Amino acid sequence: MKQNTILQVVLVIVILVASFNSNIYAQQGIGTYTIKYRIKISNFGEIDYPLTQMRNMTIIATDDYQRLKDLKVFLNGKSVVIRETKVDEYRNIIINVPDIPDKLPPKNEVIIEIEVSVDLYARSIPKISLEDSGSIDEIPSILKEKYCNLTGLWSKSLMAQDIAKKLIGNKTNALEILLTLIKWIESNIQIPLGGGARMPQYPDETIKSKIGDCDDQSNLLVAMCRSLGIPAYIQMAFIYIEGRLYEDTLFNGRYKLTAKNAGGHAWARVYIPPWGWLNVDMTYYIPYEIKGGYMISMNPLDHITNGALYIAKTIITENYVYGDYIMELNKWIKELDEYNLKWEEEYSITPYKMENQNIFADPIVLGSILLLITLITVTILVYVRITKRKRIETINISSKI
Repeated sequence: MKQNTILQVVLVIVILVASFNSNIYAQQGIGTYTIKYRIKISNFGEIDYPLTQMRNMTIIATDDYQRLKDLKVFLNGKSVVIRETKVDEYRNIIINVPDIPDKLPPKNEVIIEIEVSVDLYARSIPKISLEDSGSIDEIPSILKEKYCNLTGLWSKSLMAQDIAKKLIGNKTNALEILLTLIKWIESNIQIPLGGGARMPQYPDETIKSKIGDCDDQSNLLVAMCRSLGIPAYIQMAFIYIEGRLYEDTLFNGRYKLTAKNAGGHAWARVYIPPWGWLNVDMTYYIPYEIKGGYMISMNPLDHITNGALYIAKTIITENYVYGDYIMELNKWIKELDEYNLKWEEEYSITPYKMENQNIFADPIVLGSILLLITLITVTILVYVRITKRKRIETINISSKI
């Protein structure tokens, strides 16, 4: 099993702590964007802080809608060669950076910088309807075994499981079941209207508090689906929002976060036959209306067909299938005090700049240039031949006259 690293946990924190409720929606377009992370860790304590767990980093997910274009890693300002890159069974791209030292001694600091450029592709909206949906009995057993475990953070969901089973009764239509769960969540869980940071909650905590942001509501939906034998997991992402600036200091001043042109987000992925994996966005979709703090959809299908993946410029950072990032987060917060650390983090998203790219190293651009040269060459040859033929014909006619 993949082990959570501190850097992974912190990136999850960035995505979730900096998550937002925004009425600004940008139409999805094809483009390339660069995410830049800068993490500075300062050890003001008296004991070494271990860093080996930071060597394996999940950078983004590989997906039909996006492709890793470029990757750069810097350690204390110096470029680092990535010696190993792999894609795990859940399509997360993981890199290994052995240059990161074993430990950070007292009165020292380390700076890790990562630049990830991603190509985004056109995203087709699924055409779904209750009439065409399959039953939960049609879901392959191998997927249920892999994506229906109520372990990790979803183990704390006894209330969620009980509510889901009472809501569904004898229903078997998979999409009908999903929409029933969606409608219950949007009618019973308020969205946080403030812009401040919030700690993530376990599913039952969200039910008790009756309030939850993107990942809280998504984790609640995942727990409910899994308890009914419907495969589900969390997908985390960044959304590009030009001009947005978010700054905050948390955990008694030990953690400083700066985010530019970006907001963190999360949604659920749910397997519904015959369409397969569907994105279910509980808090970033259109159209909707706010009623007493509840975000209510005009049509519950909009959670699936009009979510962030389709209406915003999103970069998927991780498919979170198992584990407990809430527990890991709390553990990391305690370490900040235990080791007397100062953790500063900056991240930003910018459109990819062509002037920074060697166009002759890009096979697509190079192919286009070669094609253009070929077309120009063929056009010139055809023109020359036609012109030569006309001259010959003119000479022949003149000779006859």
